[in-house]
Amino acid sequence: MYQQHTKRRIMYLAPLNYDRYFKKVFSDLTIAKRFIEDFLDVEIEQIENLNTDHLLTNNATELKFDFRCRIDKHDIIIEMQQWFKPDIIHRFYLYHAMNTALQLEGLTDKVMYAGDPKKIKIQDYRQLKPVITIVWMVTDTLSFSSNIQSFALFPENLKQFVSDETLWESKDAEKIIDARNEVLTILQNNSKNIHWMSTNRLIYAFQPNIVANPKFTKYKAWFELAQKTLSRIQDKFAYAEFEKDEVLREVVRRLCVEPTDQKEWEYIQNEEELYEKAKRYDEGIRAEGKAEGLAEGKAEGLVEGKAEGLVEGKAEGKAEAESKLIPIIEAERLAKIEAQEQAQLALEKAQLATVEAQETAKIAAQKMHKLIKRLIGMGGTPYEIAEELGISLEEVKAIADLPTEV
Repeated sequence: MYQQHTKRRIMYLAPLNYDRYFKKVFSDLTIAKRFIEDFLDVEIEQIENLNTDHLLTNNATELKFDFRCRIDKHDIIIEMQQWFKPDIIHRFYLYHAMNTALQLEGLTDKVMYAGDPKKIKIQDYRQLKPVITIVWMVTDTLSFSSNIQSFALFPENLKQFVSDETLWESKDAEKIIDARNEVLTILQNNSKNIHWMSTNRLIYAFQPNIVANPKFTKYKAWFELAQKTLSRIQDKFAYAEFEKDEVLREVVRRLCVEPTDQKEWEYIQNEEELYEKAKRYDEGIRAEGKAEGLAEGKAEGLVEGKAEGLVEGKAEGKAEAESKLIPIIEAERLAKIEAQEQAQLALEKAQLATVEAQETAKIAAQKMHKLIKRLIGMGGTPYEIAEELGISLEEVKAIADLPTEV
């Protein structure tokens, strides 16, 4: 199905967990289908892509899903949670619930007759498909030690039965069996398809636990691949095990980033900076942000105060000028001063433009230096790098501080 891509001597895989690359990978329905099959241990006959961006109400902000599809009997959401957010439980419950509500767009009307020839059209909500939401937790485990934790809607009697310490501490086996039978009777009641509620599932998948668990699961390879890309493993042989599988090989291909693609590297760098900020926040380093906020507020206050003072001063000067005749000689003096100020401003702008041009050239040289260092770190030779970047071998050696005999 997929063409085998040419092997690269210099190879870097972007982190699968980053939003852009996750969507790039899962936009391929063959890849998405295989992941869902591996994760849920099911076989899917049909899969259909669903819209991911929605405005829920006139005043609500846009809700964006990472990935949303429809398979044989369910609607599926896959959400990648990589940054620290304190609201993830509420956030993903909302996503989970809204994926049911969004099905209203496709419900067909049911015609009911209320006496000939009068007809009434109503919506038949039995058409609603159960929703399965998979939350891919990149670093957080929510304090669980299991690979996954699934939540579904069940009668409260079940929780009460399991949590009844008095019942379990008693040695009355008959009483325990009676209580269990009572719960089973409730669970077995499927009046008006009440079991439909428990087929809706909100599943948290914990990448750290899955990778660390030595037990084999069909979905483990997906999380191992994601972890390797997140860990910045750049060895071209590190992904050989995934190359053996046709679908995972395509995932690797889609994650490949060209060493010279500056836009992709800037995106990755921005994501890394966001990750570090989120990590610091997660670790409780909030005093720094508070201090920065105070400092910025102080600075803004000074600037605003100065600006207000200038505006007020100008207003007062204008009022005074209007109330008194300014001598012609004073007007000429002011005009001369203004001309001198304009000339000085033009000079300063020219000097600033020169400095900015020098800084731009300096930044470009630094980026080229970093790129060459990165390529060497990935195993590229000076000859390969020079050819790929279109510069001379001597430039590569000079920038990389390599001896001339290399």
